[in-house]
Amino acid sequence: MAGEILLEDIHHYGNFMTQPLTFTDACKRLQAFGLKAEHIYLMDLALLAEMAWADGTVQPVEEDLLIDYLDQHIKNINQMAGFNVLSAKEGLSFAKSLLTSPPSPELIKAIHQIIRGLCQHKDSESVSQQKTRILNACMDIGASAVTKYPYGLRERFTEEEKQCYLKIADLFYTDNHA
Repeated sequence: MAGEILLEDIHHYGNFMTQPLTFTDACKRLQAFGLKAEHIYLMDLALLAEMAWADGTVQPVEEDLLIDYLDQHIKNINQMAGFNVLSAKEGLSFAKSLLTSPPSPELIKAIHQIIRGLCQHKDSESVSQQKTRILNACMDIGASAVTKYPYGLRERFTEEEKQCYLKIADLFYTDNHA
């Protein structure tokens, strides 16, 4: 279908896209997974949910951190737009769907591709700010709860959480932004 972006059109690790990813294309890609177009504004939450699920379970404090992030995120989006693009109810519904069961690997892969593609069209300062917000929240989530106690000197984050964190950080390093 013309204008639709396919997974094959994006080379995930090489930062090379055979066609530019537009906002409309990204929304259509999300809709292919049964999501609403306005969920494009909530992609940060999918990354935070990915981090929360990295050790195999979402603990209550991780959920609290994600919801706290969501509240501020919705306020920021609506303030930047000058009107209510997102409602707290819609955001909470989306967040709960991500926390009830882990997002599918296919959805996570698509979200990573969308974020990487959209970052290529943003200025360096915007990408840097978004990266900092997301990575700070990921650190909060990873450090907020442990799956076993006592934990070793370097085990506050599980190996799975460390790998997830690095994978999320890598999304913001494109040819245009380092």
